[in-house]
Amino acid sequence: MANSLKVFEVGSQTTVHQTLHGYSEGHRLLESSFMLPDEAARLMLRMSDLSGSRVVSGFDDYITGYPLSSIDAYVLAKTWYASELPRPGCVWTHSIVIPASVMSSIFSLTSVVNFFKRPTVSIDHVQYKQSLILDKSGSERSAFDRAQIDDEISLGSLFWAYYGLKRPIILTAKTSTEFESSILALWSQQWPKLRLQFTFCTGSLSARSIAGRPLNIQCVPTTSARDVLRETQDGDAKPLLLPSDDLAQSQSISPAVIDAMHGGGPFRHFLWAVTDDSSTAADFVPLVSVFEALGKPFAAKVLISLVAQFFPTPITAHRLKSVLFGNMPIGSLLGNENEQDILLSLATTNDYQSFDAEALSLRERGENLCRQNPESASWLLAELFRSSVNPLGEEVLAGLIAGMDLELARKVTAEHPQFLPSLFRANPSLASSSQLWVAGRDRKRELFESVVTQDRLAPVQIGGIVSALLESESDTFLREAFERWGQMAIFQALDWAEARGGKMSETCRRALAFHVPIVMDWVEETTRSPESLVAVAHVVAPYSHLIAKRDSAIWLQAFRNLRGNLKDGTYMCAFLLALAFRNAPPSPLELVAESFEPVHESAKEQRLSDEAWWLVEPLVPQLSWWKGWDKCERLRRGLVLAFVRYRWPASELRLRIKDNQLLKDLYRSAYEVEGGREFQRDME
Repeated sequence: MANSLKVFEVGSQTTVHQTLHGYSEGHRLLESSFMLPDEAARLMLRMSDLSGSRVVSGFDDYITGYPLSSIDAYVLAKTWYASELPRPGCVWTHSIVIPASVMSSIFSLTSVVNFFKRPTVSIDHVQYKQSLILDKSGSERSAFDRAQIDDEISLGSLFWAYYGLKRPIILTAKTSTEFESSILALWSQQWPKLRLQFTFCTGSLSARSIAGRPLNIQCVPTTSARDVLRETQDGDAKPLLLPSDDLAQSQSISPAVIDAMHGGGPFRHFLWAVTDDSSTAADFVPLVSVFEALGKPFAAKVLISLVAQFFPTPITAHRLKSVLFGNMPIGSLLGNENEQDILLSLATTNDYQSFDAEALSLRERGENLCRQNPESASWLLAELFRSSVNPLGEEVLAGLIAGMDLELARKVTAEHPQFLPSLFRANPSLASSSQLWVAGRDRKRELFESVVTQDRLAPVQIGGIVSALLESESDTFLREAFERWGQMAIFQALDWAEARGGKMSETCRRALAFHVPIVMDWVEETTRSPESLVAVAHVVAPYSHLIAKRDSAIWLQAFRNLRGNLKDGTYMCAFLLALAFRNAPPSPLELVAESFEPVHESAKEQRLSDEAWWLVEPLVPQLSWWKGWDKCERLRRGLVLAFVRYRWPASELRLRIKDNQLLKDLYRSAYEVEGGREFQRDME
């Protein structure tokens, strides 16, 4: 039903609502500027009635504040004893209903209290049907009667009882206005969410409660104090009777008391800046201590320790931590502390578990510091290298490294090269930075040893390191990386190559050649790009005997997709022919059709490279020593031998070989192959 309460804003003005309760054949709602849901209507009816069984002198009127949770609003109500009405105990109650969204617009309750207007029997009540306009442009700061709250000790005792002791408070008063300004000052200082939870009454003629709990503060006549104290129950929290000689102001909340007496100031600005919807009244005293530590020498270190003491888990005081140690645009609360000083303090504190690196944007701030202030970044890096870095510091370092350009990386390495291996050992994830590998120059072996010997590296770390080695052209370490980390590293190298259109150095190929089965697992894992398959072919082709039982259709399709665009198409043809000579499934004759004629033609024209010839040379028959130079003859005999060995139908030869002269040459070559004469007859 929260939508029943509509809030309208026009420029610097905000609309709030009002109701009037009084006597008309019983106590009831007389007028309202908005439609009240049933639950809210019942609560307001009860809270607007006389607060006790009879009126006490000095308490003819009083103010009550309480939340209207069902519509996400707060009620500030003033009640007057209506002696002019026919029945004893009748009252008027004028209630101002403040939506939660408006709370942050109200600096002081004075702007709301000034709306109160006592009705009379003779005047029409239609004015209470109109909404009210709250002017946000001119916040009233200290319009409370200072004479009533000049007693700092008394006000301090009230604050300490409410915030420090966390118990319901019973104030014995001579009149309902005796503590009114103090209570309203306390309410005005609270941040918006806390205001919505605050309950009080400056004229409780009997014990008052809401939702089964006593009001936080109740002012009661002296004659009724003991009775109200006895009737007030809140679980184990015993109510506190004030004033009391046994309770003095605690100096720990003096800034809050002084702020309240003066209607606002730096403390209130701080309080509103560092609290959010998760902040509670229990946070108030710790926040005062944090405020007092601002501006002290080494404020960042002091505050980190203090905040961690009061708010030990990362999810508590989220906004406070973000404002003090994050990069929220609130203005610096740490005085002259520089960004690098704050980051260093966070990176080296023993209380790191109280903070969330992501919430504080530590990685991003490290990057930004590198880009915006390289000198500060260089200084911070040196300090962190010398220090014992916590997990927060690892994030700062990761950001610093990620944000470094080549010039800064070289500078840091030149000035502090001895720290880099230690940095890698402390945080292997940093080895994912290719720029840092570049900066390592002739210390790369030491850098590599600092990470390759690490146990329990996460897959993402291994992948990052392999990528960094490739990016930084440090691939001389790939063979050792593959031996150490196996499939994860090999797959990462192949993924890296595929993402770059099959780019692969000769060093990488040689390292992968020691792991052909794993390379083939990568090939068959999912659909791969033709360019990456051609690159991989240069790795596995010399080892066709290891992959002959694998699906050769992958290579055939890659060849067909890139036909005419291959830098060395003959090499790929030789690879396909080698697979055909090994009867690779699923269709070796398809391989023959695509590869034999191009390879034979290249050999005939003396264009067949040694690299391509070496792929098929072990698979074709040897000739006598004076004819060993004739690669074409060896290729023809090799093809016939494959037909004979694997019992391929001779009729397929005419289907797969289109050149008639080549067919004639194959017929003659068959005569020299064991079993070739029978094959000749089948060809006829």
